[in-house]
Order: sequence, then C-alpha cells, then structure tokens
Amino acid sequence: MRRTMIGLALAIGILLTAGLLQQVASGEAGPSFGNLRFTVHVDESYCGTGGIQCAAAQGHSHEAAAATNHNPVRFVVQVMNGNVPVNNLPASRFDVEDRAVPAGGGAVVRLSGCPSCFGFLGHGAYDFFGHRGPKGNWKAGSYYIQVTVEPVRGTFVRALTEINIPSTPGPLGVGGS
Repeated sequence: MRRTMIGLALAIGILLTAGLLQQVASGEAGPSFGNLRFTVHVDESYCGTGGIQCAAAQGHSHEAAAATNHNPVRFVVQVMNGNVPVNNLPASRFDVEDRAVPAGGGAVVRLSGCPSCFGFLGHGAYDFFGHRGPKGNWKAGSYYIQVTVEPVRGTFVRALTEINIPSTPGPLGVGGS
C-alpha cells in the first residue's frame, strides 16, 4: 500500500511538473486537464423563448421546463485549450449522464432527431439539449448531471452541473416555484 501511494504521488508530481495536469482552483466553472478547460451552463427556461427544439411534434411546448412537462433544457458549453478555442467538435463528442435525480425523477437524455439539437456557436462554444426521458414529465427538484466532452480522441473531460426544475413554469416561461 505504501509503495502504491508513493508511486501515485510521484506520478502526480511528474504530471504537474510536465504541465499535463492542473489542479482546479475552487470557484472555477469547470475542470482542467493539461491546458484543456471546459465550462458548462444550463438554461432551464429556454423553451419559454419559443425555441424550435420545443416543438409540439416532439410533445414539447413553449414553456420553461417544469414538473408539468418534459420540455428540453439547453446546455451551453465552452471547450478551450489554454487560450485557444477547441472548434468544430461533432455532436458525438458530447454526452450527458444523470448522477442524482429527485425521487421518481427518471433519466435525463440528449434530445436528438432535430437539425438544431446540437450547434457550434463559435469560439469553442456549443449548445445541445436534454430532456426527461425516455418518457414522462420532469419531477420538481434538482437533477445533477455529468456533462462529458471528448475534445481529443481518448481524452474525456467531465463537469457536474445542476438542472433546477420548478413545480410550475413561471411567467413568460421563466422558472417558477
């Protein structure tokens, strides 16, 4: 055990010295690995703006995500390599996985099947959508979601984020109570 701990400490020291691993200071919005930085934001009120990802054809409406629906939430992420944006990553390099959900809350899955379900926004920024799946409405409360990006084949960067679902949508589609 002692030999393993010494070996692990030595390996971490070598990685830190080589600049391949950086410690994330508290308060940063995302993790770092080497020069890779990843931030993620969630917009629960997106459908209230009339977004096309919220089409009735998919059983959605133009209200913010709430316990009365299963409308999508928007994930906006930025991937940087040092100060250089990581551009033109395909949708297949991004994933979401629920880690903790309200009692009876069910899974959060990526929204697919629409041409604008994934977008490159420029300067290393992307957006994609997730909703309550495979069927059923959201449950009010906090969903803790792990967002994963693979900026380089075989290198995964993960960040934990929170989706807050109110019991009812607020005015003009903004989160309610």
